[in-house]
Amino acid sequence: MPVENINTEQQNTRRFQRSEMVQEIVSNKPGFLVKYGIVFFLITLILLVVACWFIQYPDIVNTKAKLTSINAPKVVITKIAGKLIKLFAKENEQAYTGDVLGYMESIANNEEVILLSKNIDTATILFNNNNLQSSLSFLQNDYANLGGITTRLSKVCYCLPNF
Repeated sequence: MPVENINTEQQNTRRFQRSEMVQEIVSNKPGFLVKYGIVFFLITLILLVVACWFIQYPDIVNTKAKLTSINAPKVVITKIAGKLIKLFAKENEQAYTGDVLGYMESIANNEEVILLSKNIDTATILFNNNNLQSSLSFLQNDYANLGGITTRLSKVCYCLPNF
């Protein structure tokens, strides 16, 4: 046998073996989803695009809104219960630390309490600078109507020289 004949037979045998594998794959029909899946996907995509074209959402939505800020208005909490007698703060007015916003109902005279507060601040500064006698003179003013603060102030004025 010539060499060319043997090679041709081997090639035919290989083709036949390969063709069985290929025949097995080719002979099985693909499933319905594999066969028509891309068509269904394309139809679904087209329907989605058409639906988006016909269903339009409004560009402007009318609604009520409330804007807030980082530094929002703060609630003022009093240390005592009582009625608000006089209000100094106005709507949308900026308030700072130490501002008097209003007067609460009290048996004390409000102006004397504010004067005492200023005198205590001055006396504290003098006391920190080792001026004890000067700081006592600021606290020993004649306060006529301090209400419940009078007893506490008298205790401080009595104990401060012994300190």
